[in-house]
Amino acid sequence: MTAVLPKPSGRQKVLDVVHEQFRQGQQVSTRETVADITRLPLVTVDDTLKRLHNDGEIQRIARGRYAPAPPHQAVQGGALGLRW
Repeated sequence: MTAVLPKPSGRQKVLDVVHEQFRQGQQVSTRETVADITRLPLVTVDDTLKRLHNDGEIQRIARGRYAPAPPHQAVQGGALGLRW
């Protein structure tokens, strides 16, 4: 029997693109590029980038331009890492 791997969520796809582009030498990822690569609607990419930024997983460099958050900023449980 062959194991079936789950498909990555839209959030994970967007995060993977931002990180992969950075690893390949692109300093920032644009919302348009992320939408093109993931084949997600632009409105979905915009919402996802906003949530990832609010959660501290990516940083907003300029309007519509994002990069991975520095390692010390990327925390589980939101920007402050608080658990209630």
